[in-house]
Amino acid sequence: MRSYEEDKDRIDRVIGVHFEKNSNSNAADAVGIEIEIIKKNNITIIESNTNRRFRVQNYNSTTNFCTAVPFDDEDSIPLLKDPQESD
Repeated sequence: MRSYEEDKDRIDRVIGVHFEKNSNSNAADAVGIEIEIIKKNNITIIESNTNRRFRVQNYNSTTNFCTAVPFDDEDSIPLLKDPQESD
């Protein structure tokens, strides 16, 4: 979290990803969700309000930053979305 506070002006999105076996060597192609980090009353809250998913392309374990691209699969698509509906 300290690294996030120091670098948050350079961050586009925060992605929560679990690497298989908790190993940084398994970062490539891992899929995570977009999360928000909220500080409120000296408490850090991490939450996700979206079903958008991202695939890690490369990861730097020293900085804890990665490059990720949108990833669509059946879990990313809202189940009740009307195909005729548009935003």
